[in-house]
This record gives sequence, C-alpha cells and structure tokens, in this order.
Amino acid sequence: MKEEEGFLVRWSRRKQASRRSDRPDPPRPTVAATEERGVDTEPTIAPEELARLPRLEELTPDTDITGFLRPGVPEAIRNAALRKMWLLDPAIRDFPGHARDYAYDWNSPGGAPGSAPLEREEVAALLRRVLGGSGPADEHAAEERTLDPGDRGAGPKDEAETG
Repeated sequence: MKEEEGFLVRWSRRKQASRRSDRPDPPRPTVAATEERGVDTEPTIAPEELARLPRLEELTPDTDITGFLRPGVPEAIRNAALRKMWLLDPAIRDFPGHARDYAYDWNSPGGAPGSAPLEREEVAALLRRVLGGSGPADEHAAEERTLDPGDRGAGPKDEAETG
C-alpha cells in the first residue's frame, strides 16, 4: 500500500475488489422458506403446560410468574399476567407518573395536591418544626405568638417604648 494513497482511494479499491470476488453472499431464508420447512419463529407451549400456569384471577403479590415469561406463552396471556401483577404491587400501581402533573387544575385552590390553603393545625405543626418546640406548653406558646397577635396585650415593641 502506498502512503500517499488516501482513505477514499483505498475504500474505492476495496469496494471494487469485493464486487469482483467470486464469493456470492449466502442466501437469506425468507419467511415463506421457513414456513415450508416447518420452522416456527417462536416456540409454542403445549396446552398441558399452559393449563399448569396459575389462573389470572388467583394471582397474588407472592405468586411466581416466571412461567408466564417463558418463550412460547401467548403474548396476550403474558401481558395479562404482568398487568395483574403490576396492579397488585402498590409501588407500581400508585406511582403518579410524570404526566400526572398535567392532569391537575393548577388554577383553582385544591385543584392539585399540596396547592390548597393551609389549615390552622398545619401552620402550627410547621412552626413547631421550624422553631423546634417539642412539648405541649411550647406548642401553645408558639400558636399564641404566631397565630393570634391581635388577642395579646402589648407586644415587645410597645413595652420597650413605655419602659
């Protein structure tokens, strides 16, 4: 091979050589040829083996469904078993999915989870977590300080001005 020979020249020479070769490509079997020889593209399961599989109505979360996943099990039966098992598993069944965000009404209060106005108890619990209150006395004091400022007497600012 010459060093000044470029990539395209080398590629063209090899392509022409392959066209001139005496080796024909092996024939590819067609669908009709495989059917004539009696070769199935997917193995089938005997009806007795299908009958030994658990009934779809009897599936539980603990059922072993590997028999449904074997080659040769009709696709409709395999899919029905998988669908049933997915419905039995709460981690899969209750998964909200990424498209669920578009199913909510974000323009109305309470139209999406977590978008409703907070209740008084929720605000008090949030303040307890933020302020670190732990006992019932702390809870009551935190509620008084934050939720009912109008019911109290003079605030700290008023006391400082008068004193």
